[in-house]
Amino acid sequence: MELLIHIEGAEDELELHSLEGWLRDEPELRGTARLSRLAAPPLPGEMGGGLDTLQVVFTDAVSASSLVVAIAAWLDNHRKSKARGSEATDVVIQRGDTRIAVSGRSLEEVLEALDQQDGASS
Repeated sequence: MELLIHIEGAEDELELHSLEGWLRDEPELRGTARLSRLAAPPLPGEMGGGLDTLQVVFTDAVSASSLVVAIAAWLDNHRKSKARGSEATDVVIQRGDTRIAVSGRSLEEVLEALDQQDGASS
């Protein structure tokens, strides 16, 4: 299973780096998930895009729930440490054509949305 993770917020590249470190330190993902950064296509007038997407490839489906739990924990920790009044950050997980924002959703809602991609592709 392959998932793409995007950060939506003011400091998205810096925050993606923070999330990547958090996920690499997550014991439940070690050995079951491979993380790598992907470059975004450049915007008109730019020489190249930034590394704004994190690709996660799993060896088993159980790791997807561990990933969502780890992302929710990072978001909670991140929001507590950000200054009041700063722009909200959200994490968007993409699988195929399905994109879902993690904020305000339960683990079950996120996993169900990602699992719908299985039904659509079979």
